[in-house]
Amino acid sequence: KSALRGWMEANTTWQLWCNVGSLPDFKSATIAGLGGFPDLDLIPRSGGPYQEHSMDDVHETAQLATYGALFSIGRQTLIDDDLGAFTRVPMKMGSAAARKVNMLAYDRLVNGTSETLTQDSTALFDAATHANYVTSGAAPSVTTLDAGFVAMAKQQPPIRSGETSNDYLNISPAYLIVPKALETTSRVLVTSTYDPAGTTASVSRRDAPNPFQGRLEVVSDAYLDGAGITAGWYLAAARNGVIDTVTVFFLNGMQEPYLEQVDHSPTSDGVTYKVRMDAVAKALDFRGLYYNDGVT
Repeated sequence: KSALRGWMEANTTWQLWCNVGSLPDFKSATIAGLGGFPDLDLIPRSGGPYQEHSMDDVHETAQLATYGALFSIGRQTLIDDDLGAFTRVPMKMGSAAARKVNMLAYDRLVNGTSETLTQDSTALFDAATHANYVTSGAAPSVTTLDAGFVAMAKQQPPIRSGETSNDYLNISPAYLIVPKALETTSRVLVTSTYDPAGTTASVSRRDAPNPFQGRLEVVSDAYLDGAGITAGWYLAAARNGVIDTVTVFFLNGMQEPYLEQVDHSPTSDGVTYKVRMDAVAKALDFRGLYYNDGVT
């Protein structure tokens, strides 16, 4: 119960924007996606012929890993613990498990410019092929958010080579994911009635409406700051929607950490706690994610 309390009370944010999945074992698993259907052909008034089309088979792979640690306490130390500090050890271990899962999820964003997707052997965030990465960018603003919204709306589903499609996904971002360094200005941006860039010296800017008011949920996590993302920011599609983003998989869907208390052998006194977590985080598609590095 103490470990579960630590897990639940940890200040993690991955669950606000990530999807959750389940894997049955530790073998490499293929996570199947579904490509888009090509454009329909004009059928003559005579009634045919209809042409056969096919859909692209897209997939990513994910493999669970185990994370854990031990903590041992001797008998005399337990007896001398007048304030019961060591009774909180399981709670601390539960919190550590929660932080590990949070780190796994955010690492997919932090490493998104180098980690490649199986479907096209291209980095998750790529300017040329995926059109979801802005270098020499700028902080979140009406102008930069507009560029991100347009880029995500114009993403197209994968189709087989030789097929044609004019289908656009019209993805609308749901989350603005930022480091703590950008949290306050980002919250001002998404709640302001007017464009925050406006000033009293510029009437046209001062009175310009903010088209992004109430359209995004700001998610901020200090792990991004610690990983060196202090100016960059991300957009992500809605959780559990039709577009995949980052999914955190657990063994048989068990999200809580496993904690075991093991008494020492007859040759020694004390107790050992063991905490274990089986999880993996995987970016399943690039179309629902967008990154602006914020560096002008």
